[in-house]
Amino acid sequence: MKALRISDTTLRESKANLSFRKICDIAALLDSLRLSVIELGEYNGSTEKRLLLKTMASTVTSSVLAVSVGIDDTLAAAAIDCLRGAPHPRLQVSASFSTARMEYMYGKNKKNMLAAVLAAVESCRGVCEDVELRIEDATRADFSFLTTVIAAALEAGAGTVCVCDTAGSALPDELAAFLNRLQKELPALESVTLAVDCNNALGLADACTAAALRCGCGEVKVSACNAGSASLLGIVRIIDSKVGAFPLQPGVEKEKLAHAVKVITNLCNLSSDEKTPFEYGVREEREDISFTEQDSPEAISREIQKLGYILSDEDSEKVYSAFKRIVSKKDRIDLHELEVIVASEALQVPQTYKLENSIITTGSKCDAVAHIKLKRKGEELDGVSLGNGAVDASFLAIEKITGCHYELDDFQLQAITEGKEAMGQTLVKLRSKGKVYSGKGVSTDIVMSAIEAYLNALNKIVYEEERA
Repeated sequence: MKALRISDTTLRESKANLSFRKICDIAALLDSLRLSVIELGEYNGSTEKRLLLKTMASTVTSSVLAVSVGIDDTLAAAAIDCLRGAPHPRLQVSASFSTARMEYMYGKNKKNMLAAVLAAVESCRGVCEDVELRIEDATRADFSFLTTVIAAALEAGAGTVCVCDTAGSALPDELAAFLNRLQKELPALESVTLAVDCNNALGLADACTAAALRCGCGEVKVSACNAGSASLLGIVRIIDSKVGAFPLQPGVEKEKLAHAVKVITNLCNLSSDEKTPFEYGVREEREDISFTEQDSPEAISREIQKLGYILSDEDSEKVYSAFKRIVSKKDRIDLHELEVIVASEALQVPQTYKLENSIITTGSKCDAVAHIKLKRKGEELDGVSLGNGAVDASFLAIEKITGCHYELDDFQLQAITEGKEAMGQTLVKLRSKGKVYSGKGVSTDIVMSAIEAYLNALNKIVYEEERA
């Protein structure tokens, strides 16, 4: 019995403001379940989207990574370039084909819409072997026009056709009748994968998806936690409870499924505490990786990219020179030390924000309070904030001064000397528009080293934004 292709739409449909790291964590969990496809939504050409797709391409090892280009035939090459390195990339041509939506959303009549879809499919097929036509609002489209579009897309090289009940208005038997009629009118669908995507507006998405499977659909669109779609857990349970009723079986890691869905649901629903930038807390565990003098510049650059940094050739040379200088004195360095080198050597910029003064108050029965005074271009700026600890309050006070919130990608503390006057070293990683900026701070005062590190990273962001 063949395996059912399960395509997860959690990341495509999530309405939560997910951080970069949460997206990566969710993708890794979905990939560990051995799902057939992970959908990442529409490619818009932004720097953040490009960096995200490139990260996903190196993170996901077994699942297909699917990215939509809408009906824009100019985006295919750029999108597939971002997925270069992914074992199984897929490009999706997505559009709505009901008459009202074509005119309202795209300003196109049937003839122009057909031409746009055909050009997009041909463009995608020219750079990617796996191309999907995603037909939104298919159940309310003109049936004759729908079959014309699908036939043209198949001729142009689409290997998957997804029929969407976007409104969620179809009953299971109505959707089954629609799919049977579609397959009867288009025998060519037998040679490709027919997929279905059901909205849960009536609470029938699982039932409609199950009905579609019995009609011969080979791929289903589901979500690990989005209540507006068919449920990943629900569909697998339906198929398992009705052994023999379905022609295909889900090839997922069932032992991990329930736990993974619970974790993904928590990640999607757990909004960041508005009082703290510490979404993940202090990272204590690091990968046991070390580097020696024998490691080449290319090997070091690859590890730096895995950490999330994108360095210029000049900064890469500075980092490698510093690495060689340090490793020659101590035989080997670990991953944490490599990050400190990056923070110390890469993108060194003028101090746009400079610390003038700080007053931090903490107590066992009250929130910490930070009063931070910075200077920018000769102007003194004050920020006062409560926080869940001295460092937290200090970071929030700086955010009030700058008026900007950046994702705190990582925060590391390390003692670098011993005794009562021990020096503490802090590494702060901020993410802006998908790109990581790191700062280092060293002081006998942990809070001061954290503030110094934060300002170091912040100044790098401001410097690049002002030059853009």
